[in-house]
Amino acid sequence: LLQRVTVRTLGGGVAGIEMRDSENGPCLVRDVRVEGFGYGVIVDALNAATISQLTVTGQSLAGVVNRSGANPVYIEGLTSTNAVPAVLNGTLSDSWGHLTLVNATLTGTGAASAQPAIRTNGVMLARAVTTSGYQRALAEFNGVGPGVAGATFSEYRSY
Repeated sequence: LLQRVTVRTLGGGVAGIEMRDSENGPCLVRDVRVEGFGYGVIVDALNAATISQLTVTGQSLAGVVNRSGANPVYIEGLTSTNAVPAVLNGTLSDSWGHLTLVNATLTGTGAASAQPAIRTNGVMLARAVTTSGYQRALAEFNGVGPGVAGATFSEYRSY
């Protein structure tokens, strides 16, 4: 359990919260703010993670990255203010990432206007997502599906 804390960089660092390597989870992250770093949160190689009321701001690469394989990650109440994508689910080279995202407010600044708020190449269910300042709400890495062109969507599913 990690709750009610602000994680702030003094000028660098890979990630504010890094959940990877072997046996992390199941775990709960609740009421956490991450300021700065390359990534706000990296989830990789864990059993399961539930994240509630997460704020990420000022990252240089992405707000949240999920490469958790077949293990689910649940995020409820994500708020992101960034010039980079708010969420990366999976990677360009594989579809590792199972993510449920509910009630997200994703605000793009600066260079965000040329990229999507969410990039996914994994399995994803997203509901009640609002974006602003990004080129589009959601793009799929593999280009197979249409993604979401608008700024707001009530539901998105990929399998």
